[in-house]
Amino acid sequence: MLRHAAAALALRGARAQIRAGGLEEAGPARFDCVLAAHVIEHFADPLGALTRMRDLLRAGGRLYLVVSRPHWCNVLIWLRWRHRTFGEGEITGLVARAGLDVTALHRFTSGPPSRTSIGIVADRPHRTGRGGR
Repeated sequence: MLRHAAAALALRGARAQIRAGGLEEAGPARFDCVLAAHVIEHFADPLGALTRMRDLLRAGGRLYLVVSRPHWCNVLIWLRWRHRTFGEGEITGLVARAGLDVTALHRFTSGPPSRTSIGIVADRPHRTGRGGR
């Protein structure tokens, strides 16, 4: 999946540095963007994971986050993966508490994601203070 994403970005003139591993293994590097699709749901401490993702971003960097939202369809997914779901207010609140500015929400319009997922775009502020550490 990461190689496919890197190839798609290359077609658009962007070079991706693929890093796979746990958040604790990522080191202090600063990235332009972090993509986390259906990852936060599996952390015992989602706020801690979001804070670590913020720390991976350079000032002005962007987090693209997709999370599971409450819907009966997610019960079927839960039986397999034992993940959690987040209401819109809950996840945007966690993202803000992690020091990121939510800039957009994406509500999927078709297929299973329209019932099971929500997308969030959040930026690490340029300013010092809350998220600019």
